[in-house]
Order: sequence, then structure tokens, then C-alpha cells
Amino acid sequence: MKPILFKSLNWNALPATVACFCLGVWACQGAEDVIKKSFQVEPGTLLVMEVDRGSIEVAPAGGNQVQIEVVRKVDRVSDSKAADIFSRHEVSFIQEGNEVRVKAQFKTPPKLFTKDHNLQVSYNVLVPKQFNLDLHTRVGSVKIGDLTGKMKLKTGAGSLKLGKIDGPVEGKTGTGSIAIKRAQIITVETGAGSITLEDAGGEVVADSHTGSIEAALTGQPKGDCRFVTGAGSIRLAVPANTAADLEMSTGAGHVESDIPVTLVGKVSKHSITGKINGGGPKLFLHTRVGSVSLKKRGVIAAEKE
Repeated sequence: MKPILFKSLNWNALPATVACFCLGVWACQGAEDVIKKSFQVEPGTLLVMEVDRGSIEVAPAGGNQVQIEVVRKVDRVSDSKAADIFSRHEVSFIQEGNEVRVKAQFKTPPKLFTKDHNLQVSYNVLVPKQFNLDLHTRVGSVKIGDLTGKMKLKTGAGSLKLGKIDGPVEGKTGTGSIAIKRAQIITVETGAGSITLEDAGGEVVADSHTGSIEAALTGQPKGDCRFVTGAGSIRLAVPANTAADLEMSTGAGHVESDIPVTLVGKVSKHSITGKINGGGPKLFLHTRVGSVSLKKRGVIAAEKE
């Protein structure tokens, strides 16, 4: 076999060729588009968001305005292709009465293996301190600051993180963790992820199909509380004077309570059923695989340090 000779290659032009190639790659790195909208509102107004993708972050601000910033990015495409993707990804804003609505989706469903799937979106929102939220993103995390109002949050894949909420919270994610700094009435569910409730009160329902649950009640629960996971440990801290009907169980693991329990029925290393401080609303804790523990409030925090 004869050796291959690169006689046709102009070595003097190589630097210019490399430079042109690099410029071409740089020119196709991507593009960004920013949309900004603001609305005059009254405290207690409802913000409804139904978006096909992207993270949502809502923070409190002074005044009576809702300010919405939508940042869209596309990587590894030309400017013309990015402009085409932005034009087909429709973002609409409507204000009617005491509601502000935001909707975002492609005019036609993106085809598989196209650059449409490179589109990244983030929503940054400022609202008055007293405000209600109904937010749904198919893929993306949701983060909420300290607000007063009713929170309804849903994501198909992503975490939910909330600050101090004065009002009921309903949250659901298909895959992702859930963390709430403080709220009174809580109903949350994750298909796969941990749940952390730092300061919960009133009534609580926490359900994780796969993931640990850690919660602390601020005082006497006002209604039944339920903590269930398919696989993972459950650690609940309550004030020592909490009065409740207790039911703790695990399919594979151990159960323990730092608070005295007046037992009802048979005793098992996998379950505890009884009353604490005379009984009251039900505290139901169950995992199929993992340990379950009831602690006096403050013990969990001390153990972490």
C-alpha cells in the first residue's frame, strides 16, 4: 500500500482555516431572548402559570405590581434557527379581573431529535407579599419566597422549595425533592424524592413514593396528619405535650418514640399503636422499607449539630 501524501493541503493557510472553523463554532453557540411584562394588581390576586418547560422562581416585592421576566436560551444553533424556535414557542400574558395568567408552549409539539428540545426557559417573578399562586411546569424546579396566600404548585420533574408561607400549601412533583420552611396546612406528594418540612402546623399530608420524610410540627395539630413513603425513613418531631392518636409502622425496619405512648393492642418491633397525652388527632406514619421515629421537638436539630 502506497503512503498517503497530503500534497493538496496548504499549510500556510492552516491558521486561517482553523480560525474560520472556530468562528463558525462560536457563531453557533446559541442565543438568548428575554421577555418582560408587568401588571398593576391588588394584594390577594391570583397568578396562574401553565408552562411546558422551565424553572419558576417567585419572590415578594413592595408595591402593587406583578413583574415577570422570561429568559429563553437555545444552545448549539445558529441565530436564524434560534429565532425560529423562539417564534414557535408562544408565551402569552393575560390579566382578567383578579387573575394574571401566563401560558407558554410550542404552537405545534416539538418533534423528537430536533433542536427544539435544546430550548431552556426560566421564569423570574416578583409579586406583592400577599398573593396567591397556581403554578404548573411540566419540567423544571419551583422556588417560592416568603408569601401570604394560597400556594398550588406542580411540576412533572423538578424540586419544590418554599420559604415561610402564611397559608395552605399544595405541592406535587413527579420526580424531585420537596422542602418547606414553614406552613400551616400542607399537602405534598413526590414520586421520587425526599420531603423536608421544617416548621409545619395545622394539618399535614406528606407522601413520597420513594424517599425519606423529615418533619417538625410547631404545636398541637388541628387535624389528622399523615406521613407515608414507599421506601425511606420517616422522622417526625413534635412538642412533648402533643395530644394525638399515634399509629407508626414499617414493613422492614424499626419504630421508636421518645414520647410515652399508651399502647393499644399488640406490641411489635415493626409498629406502635396508641395514644400520647390522652389522644387527639391521628398521627399516621408508615414506610414499607425504612425506620420510623417520633422525637420531641428540638431533638432532631440537636442530633444534626
